[in-house]
Formats: sequence, structure tokens, C-alpha cells
Amino acid sequence: MNNVRISSFASFKNGTLKVNGNVLLESAMETFFSTYYEVMKLNYPKFFKMDNLSKLAFVTCDKLFEQDAAEEVISAFEKGLIFSTADGCLDTDEKYFQSTESIPSPALFVYTLPNIAAGELSIRHGLKGETATFIFEEFNPEFQTKYVQSLFEEKRVSICISGWANFYGESTEAFFYLVRKSENGIIHSTENIQKLLDKSWKN
Repeated sequence: MNNVRISSFASFKNGTLKVNGNVLLESAMETFFSTYYEVMKLNYPKFFKMDNLSKLAFVTCDKLFEQDAAEEVISAFEKGLIFSTADGCLDTDEKYFQSTESIPSPALFVYTLPNIAAGELSIRHGLKGETATFIFEEFNPEFQTKYVQSLFEEKRVSICISGWANFYGESTEAFFYLVRKSENGIIHSTENIQKLLDKSWKN
């Protein structure tokens, strides 16, 4: 389908958040999420209860829809999300395990599944269509492209967020893009996604 296009994209790496290749915010990793919340004047109290993987995905995807006013008329059941990660919720798993040495933390336990991050994105953006979470050692543009393309071919989505987020140890990175049927935008292909990724993560 040559009318499936990427309408916007965003990335996070080394404390730098970019939207469509332009720097939106730079901050120390230790304070990035709280700084983003303050600078963007968010009113989303649940944000502070999220685990780090969910926060990372949240801030990276937060501006994807801003340049796509047409998405407002699309049914929530036609909006999909295809999410991938390497280490999933290991950051939270380790914190939860440590908490069991005293009193297990229910707040941490809630986030001991990697697909919870996808759930948080779905709530934030009103996505009730096809949703899937995959585990790869690194971002796999070819797989993501084929999977998302198949959803459009089967008419299971009219708009879809696709991408990657990983938060564990020294690996804190994310890359997401918005795909929709359109005559405008970047052609949805593995090659173009790789180019956007390379451009986004370049210092």
C-alpha cells in the first residue's frame, strides 16, 4: 500500500528528546521526566506513578499527534499501537524484588509486565485498536514495518503508533512514529524508518 505514510516521528537518547528531528528538550537523565512534566505544563497526575519505561514511552510519544488534527475524527477502535523493547520491565522487576525484602510494593508490582507501557500509551492517546508488545534485542525496523503494513492491508487500523523504547542500566532510548493512510508524509518503508532512526539518534 503506497498510501501508508509516516506523518510524524519522535526519539529519545542521552537525555535529548526530538520531535520530527528537532530538539524539543534536553536535560540530565536523572531529572528529565520531572523536567518534561514541568516545562510542558502537563496535567496528568498518574504520570508520577508510572515506571521508567512507561514514562520514557509517554514523553517520546506525547507530541506525535499534534500535527495530525485529522486523527480526531478516527474511531478509537481504528487506532493501533505496535511497541517493542529489549529489557522490558527489568528496571522495575529489580526494584520490586528489592522491596520484597521488607514490604512488597503494590505500586511497583503493577508495572512488572512490559506491555504495561503500551497500556499507558493507549490510555493517554485513546487507542483501542490493535495493540501488541514484542521483545527484540534491538529495534527491528523490518519487522515493525511488515507488521504495521499488514494491519493497514487487513483494514484493522486507520492510524497506528509504532516504535521502540528501552530503559535499563545504560540503555535509555526510544523511537516512535505515527503511521496513517495519506498522500502526504514519508513513505512507510523499512529503509525510510532506518533513515529516520539514524537521523534521530545522531548527536
